[in-house]
Amino acid sequence: MVEHFNVVHLVDEHVRQCTLGAGDAVLQFASVSFDASVEEIFGPLAAGARLVIRPRDLVAPDSTFLRLLVDEGITVAELPTSFWHEWAQQGQHEDDVDGSTLRLVVVGGEKAQRKRLDAWRVSPLGHRTTWLNTYGPTEATVYVTSLALKPCDPLPPGDASIGGPIANSRVHVLDEH
Repeated sequence: MVEHFNVVHLVDEHVRQCTLGAGDAVLQFASVSFDASVEEIFGPLAAGARLVIRPRDLVAPDSTFLRLLVDEGITVAELPTSFWHEWAQQGQHEDDVDGSTLRLVVVGGEKAQRKRLDAWRVSPLGHRTTWLNTYGPTEATVYVTSLALKPCDPLPPGDASIGGPIANSRVHVLDEH
């Protein structure tokens, strides 16, 4: 029973953090066998948003990916951190993202690299999208910490932060002992 409460809390918090609503189109990336699919599927559905499931052949942040963002009117992209790392490294040219309605990129699944975040922030999409970093072990029902960075927010010094605890969660930071 506790696990169901965790899912409900996660979905509620995800909808709140992403400000999901009926006008959104959310790109769902993870396999349904992966825990991240819980937030990616149930968050948009709970908010009345349109869910766009990643085509199987979409495995790289190439022109097909950018075309999908534009053609489907994606407003929120839920991406594995490794996929986002590749995308951030490439940068985007204005004409690559022209017509994009993307307003939020959610990453999670592994540590975000600061050099990729720096590259993202100077790209055309990084100038106009919020970046939400989510972190947590599967045992905690997908994620328990998050950090949202709006385009105008200054970057904190050092490594990319995992942020703070989400609602109804508590985080204990322990040292090596």
